[in-house]
Amino acid sequence: MKYAVAKFDDTANSKKNPLPSRAGAKTFYECIMIFILLMAVCLLLPACSSNLPSKEKVSASLKSIMPPDFEIVSISPVKDIRGLIEVSVKMNKQPVVLYMDKKARYVFSGSLLEIATKRNLTIEAQGRIKQ
Repeated sequence: MKYAVAKFDDTANSKKNPLPSRAGAKTFYECIMIFILLMAVCLLLPACSSNLPSKEKVSASLKSIMPPDFEIVSISPVKDIRGLIEVSVKMNKQPVVLYMDKKARYVFSGSLLEIATKRNLTIEAQGRIKQ
């Protein structure tokens, strides 16, 4: 049996660079960077628009479980826990920190601890209310 052997002639392509030109590579990397930037904006946009409930909505939700003289001091999102808000309240002139969902339908009280740093975020928030 005879086999045909194809000869590879690279002389025609030897002068061509298989890599894209610098201008093409620059455009490609610019497109990639723009894509990454747009993705970052899309991912961070929901975090920037916190959509916190108003003090009136939180107050109306808490009215049935709190004494009549409570005052909402602040409402802020809890860092790193999506959908959870920190509600700082003065009740009988004492600082109280509650945690709620953003729709103000659920509430819990107690200490929120950050395990990695062993920080009690609730005590830190109560300290901010006193100031």
